[in-house]
Amino acid sequence: MTEIPRVPDFLLGIISLRGIIVPVVDLRRRLNLGVVVADDRARILVCEEKDRIVGLLVDNITQVIHLGADEIEPPPAILTGLNRELVEGVGRIKGQMVILLDLPQVLDMEMHGTEERSGAWERKY
Repeated sequence: MTEIPRVPDFLLGIISLRGIIVPVVDLRRRLNLGVVVADDRARILVCEEKDRIVGLLVDNITQVIHLGADEIEPPPAILTGLNRELVEGVGRIKGQMVILLDLPQVLDMEMHGTEERSGAWERKY
């Protein structure tokens, strides 16, 4: 991973994936949950949001699930402000709840309260 100067602390740097430059975000740090421990279970989850691609560094991946629109509930009313904006909804699968993040909001640098932005981040990938 190549570091980029003067970017928010959750933007770890960039990687090249099949010739495409992909910025990598520490999802734990972005959500104010600490820092991902980069052990052998940590993964970079590559996501496409509109016309950009981003990697999310996560603790681990246990499974991939598919939820239909009818299986997604709105975010709980107890969430307010920044916390609510980051959550798209809550899904239920096999008796367990899954929090669905709003990817565009998670990737919004300005929402994090920083004014530092990377020119590389603003370009379309």
